[in-house]
Amino acid sequence: MGQTIINIEQLRQQSEGYPCLPNKWERENLIRLIDDVAPLIGLPARAAATFRAMISRTKPSAFKDPNDEPICYVHQTEIAHSLRVSTKTVRNHEHVLEKLGLIERRTMANGARTGFQGCGIYFTSAIRLIPHLLARLQAAEADRREHAKLRGLRSTHYKHTKGALIELCQRFGQTADIVNLSKAFDAWPHSSALHRMTLDELYDHVDTAAALCKDVLDLLTKYEESSARPEQIGTLYIQDSNQDSHMSCNASEITRTEDKSSDANYEGATPNGSAPCLEKKDEEDLADYKNEFMAKITPQRFLNFCSDEMKALVHMAQRGSTRLSDHDFEEAAYERLYQIGISKSVWDEACKAMGSAAATTCVIITDANMNRPINPVRCPGAYMRTLIRQHSEGKLNIIGSLIALSERARH
Repeated sequence: MGQTIINIEQLRQQSEGYPCLPNKWERENLIRLIDDVAPLIGLPARAAATFRAMISRTKPSAFKDPNDEPICYVHQTEIAHSLRVSTKTVRNHEHVLEKLGLIERRTMANGARTGFQGCGIYFTSAIRLIPHLLARLQAAEADRREHAKLRGLRSTHYKHTKGALIELCQRFGQTADIVNLSKAFDAWPHSSALHRMTLDELYDHVDTAAALCKDVLDLLTKYEESSARPEQIGTLYIQDSNQDSHMSCNASEITRTEDKSSDANYEGATPNGSAPCLEKKDEEDLADYKNEFMAKITPQRFLNFCSDEMKALVHMAQRGSTRLSDHDFEEAAYERLYQIGISKSVWDEACKAMGSAAATTCVIITDANMNRPINPVRCPGAYMRTLIRQHSEGKLNIIGSLIALSERARH
C-alpha cells in the first residue's frame, strides 16, 4: 500500500475502547487499502464502490476515537441513488461486504437506519481486519515479485539454451541428440503465456527449463571435447519462443561474450580507482599484464572472485554438473541481485547497456565489494548504476576491478 508504516503489533494490543486506525492513518487510507486488496479477497468492483459510498458518509473522527464507532446511517435508497443502481443491488452488496467482514449491519427489523437508536452500517470490523488485509497485500506483492523474478530466470535459460543449440547446429550439424533437445526446447510456452501461469506452474516450468539448458550446455561441451564429428541426420529448425517464429541453425553464432568497455586504466577498489602496485607501469606493461591476467581466468578462477554467498548460488545453478558455464554465473547473479537489493530494472538496464555477461560480472563485483575492508559498498543498487553510467561514458574497467578482487584475495 505504501502510504504509512504502521506498528501492527501495537494495533493488535489495543484493548480499551473501540479499535482505531493506525497512527497517522485517516479514513481515506482505509478506503485505499480496501480498493487495493479487493481482488485478493474476492470483493467485486461494484460492491467496493458501495463500500466507498457508505464509508464516505461516516464521521472521519470516529475512525480515530476509541470512544466512538464509525457508523453510516444513510438509507439504502440514498446510497443506490448516488451510485445509480437499484436498492436491491445495494442490499446484495451489503451482504457481500458483511460476509467478508468489512461491515456489520445493525439495522431495525425493516432495515431502517437511525442515529437515535444506533442503527446503521458499522465499520469497526473493517478496522480490526487491517493487519490481516495488510498481510494479504504484502503476500500478494511478494508473489508478484517472485513471479517476475521467475520469468526473468526463464528468459536467462531461454537465451543460453537457444544460443547453445544454434552453436551446436552450426558446428556439429543435425544429430539425434541435438534434434531431441531442440524439440524439447520448441515445446516451451511462449513468453506471453508465462504471465498466465500460477506461481507453482511457473516454478515447475523454470525447473524444467533449467534442466534442459544444462543438458544442452553439457552436450556442447561433450561435442567440443570429442575428436569425432557426430553423425548428421537432417535439417533442424529451432523455434524462437519469444517471437513465435522459427530460426534456422545457420543463424548468427552465439559465442562467449567479452567485455568491450574501455580498460585503459587499471582500476582498484572502486570503478575509477588506481592500484598502487601498478602505478609505475607504462601502458605497454599494463596491457601485457591485463592480457596475461585475462588469459588465466578460467571458470573456476572466475568463481574465486565471487563472495561466499555468490559461490553457493553458482553451485546451486550447476545442478550437480562438474562443469562451470557462463549460464551458471548469470543465473547466480540474477538470484543474488534480489538478495542484496538491486532492482530488476537496474539489471535490465545493465543487460541492455553492456550485455548480460558484463552485467553478470558487474553484479559479482558489486556483491564482492560489499565485503571489502575499506570503503565497502553500502548501496548495491546505486553502485550498479554507477557502473552502468561509467560504461556509457566509456570509463568502465571491468578487468581492473577483477584484478583488484584478485589482489585483495591474494593478500
